[in-house]
Amino acid sequence: MYTIKEISSLANVSTKTLRYYDDIGILHPEERTESGYRLYSDESLSILLQINLYKDYGFSLLQIQELLHADEKTKERIIAEHIEHLQEEIRRFSNISRILKDSLPAASGQKLSAPSQNSEDRCCLLIMNVQNDFLIGGPYEGIYDDLMLTSLQKLIACCRLKKIPIIYICDIHLEDTYYRFDGGVCHCIPGTKGIEIPASIKPADHDNVIYKSYYSSFKQSDLFSILTSMKIRHLYLTGTESDLNIYPTVLDAYELGFSSTIITDAVSALTEEAYYQGLDSAKSSNATDLIDTKTFLEKFQ
Repeated sequence: MYTIKEISSLANVSTKTLRYYDDIGILHPEERTESGYRLYSDESLSILLQINLYKDYGFSLLQIQELLHADEKTKERIIAEHIEHLQEEIRRFSNISRILKDSLPAASGQKLSAPSQNSEDRCCLLIMNVQNDFLIGGPYEGIYDDLMLTSLQKLIACCRLKKIPIIYICDIHLEDTYYRFDGGVCHCIPGTKGIEIPASIKPADHDNVIYKSYYSSFKQSDLFSILTSMKIRHLYLTGTESDLNIYPTVLDAYELGFSSTIITDAVSALTEEAYYQGLDSAKSSNATDLIDTKTFLEKFQ
């Protein structure tokens, strides 16, 4: 058996990372001592090295968790999806490289325009799953939708004024491939009213709009590549389903090196219990902070 320090040294990962893996269920210790200290086996070390390898290949922790427990057919599917995602990132970064080359100062001495924010304030506002199917009258309407939309209007106005980037993240499902979990209904189908963002908070032409089909906004989406290309380091999180949508995004953001803050009155959920469960889980993970809209506005106005 290995202590947490011993296995951490062997696998070249921090003890903090091992504790995090234990918390999210990706790698539990084999045993614990009477004093509660974690003990790991040779099998645990083998799994940890496999996790490291998957991370080196760019898989997210959620993907890795699936890979560790998947059959061969499922592994093939996950890897094929990841290859497609990597190819898309290659195309995206090639475009970014071309744009940056084109924007280099000319020989005449022309200067590039300065960024609109200070380097220490590279942040953005994420608006997640605020679509008609998650709002009043939709199959997944939340209990705080009105308050959320009112808060979002104020946040968007402030961000437009201060030139803080806004990224809309939208749920999307193909009707013939949507899996019904626990009696769930099809939602956010392309071409339907339910997939649309309400007019009161509609994106501007220069805003990024990203589509995803998983709970975490990072999984199998362009979010990470867009954030890195914009040099964003801090995320202000808003949107529907605090427990199913925002909390997983917080965990992935933390793992990927982003800091985050949830704006609590710009968040909704199906029930009051789910609302507080999502916020409490996110806060107790020590991966994010919680503020309200008033505090955000005071900070930037």
